[in-house]
Amino acid sequence: MALDLIAQLRKFQNVSDRETSDAFFLTHVPAVGSAAFLNIVYKAAPTQVREEIVRELRLPPPMIEFYSAWNGARLFVGALSIYGCVPEGQLLDRTDPTKLLPFNIREVNHEFQRQLQDRDVVCVGSYSYDRSIVCMDSRSQAVTCHVGKDFGRVRQEWTSLDQWLTNELARLSLLFDERGNRLVEKDRLLPGLEPARVV
Repeated sequence: MALDLIAQLRKFQNVSDRETSDAFFLTHVPAVGSAAFLNIVYKAAPTQVREEIVRELRLPPPMIEFYSAWNGARLFVGALSIYGCVPEGQLLDRTDPTKLLPFNIREVNHEFQRQLQDRDVVCVGSYSYDRSIVCMDSRSQAVTCHVGKDFGRVRQEWTSLDQWLTNELARLSLLFDERGNRLVEKDRLLPGLEPARVV
């Protein structure tokens, strides 16, 4: 069973929360922007879209299970993004903030296709501060956060998707108050600030 992302974010107050056909918008943060929410959690994409991307990217079982419940997320005002399954050719509707799409897992993996060709991994998320890319190993299913877009340097590792999400949601929740205001400098939103190792 996929981790309940909404339950992991219960610390935060309902500030004009809203639900659309595609997503939950949780804790409006007007200090950031008139349409800004602390967390956006996307509902599962249509089965056909998910299955197409699962086949194309050969997603490991934990990601298939995750996408059966959720279609990615933009968490902590975008500090952490989990990529989603977006239909081929779907355009962003910039006239309606509630139509904001998740970052497209297909496009990101195509962008880094050359860097990933000798690695049996799939990119599943990123941290916005320096676009530190998060990948899952298709065999071990371990999750690794790299330093920016440098796939040769590791910022932090977790044994599983659930461990990554559980640990990071708990850690990041401590860095915001109950109304979604950030309490630390932006660089502190990155995981593993100890010196990165080279692989």
